[in-house]
Amino acid sequence: MITSRAANGCNGAGAWYMQPVQDRIWVCATSPIPAGYVITLHSANGCNSNIDTWFLELARDGQWVCAGSPIPTGYVLTGHISTGCGNIGVWFQQLARVGVYICPGVPIPAGYRTDACNASMCGGLGGWLLLSA
Repeated sequence: MITSRAANGCNGAGAWYMQPVQDRIWVCATSPIPAGYVITLHSANGCNSNIDTWFLELARDGQWVCAGSPIPTGYVLTGHISTGCGNIGVWFQQLARVGVYICPGVPIPAGYRTDACNASMCGGLGGWLLLSA
């Protein structure tokens, strides 16, 4: 994971500091996000170079994640708040299960289908009822 930048490193070309991935780590926004990890916090100033930074955590049920965070296999987004995560917005992530309403544009996991729409779900964006396929 890319966790810092030295602007004057490598004869002025800049250098990146890398660490192994771990749960609960700040990384530069230029770093790849490994499978199973989600973005839970954001800072516009970091990495020692005014580059956005992300706080990565292992995905878990019932977790708020930043807008743009990957959606791990088996999870769906069920709530939304436009503020949070440095004002880029947050989504509520849950394990997929029958009876939850998923937000618009969220991939439908294998073994499920959607049914009725409820306009008040997902922070007013609307949501689709998740059912077994």
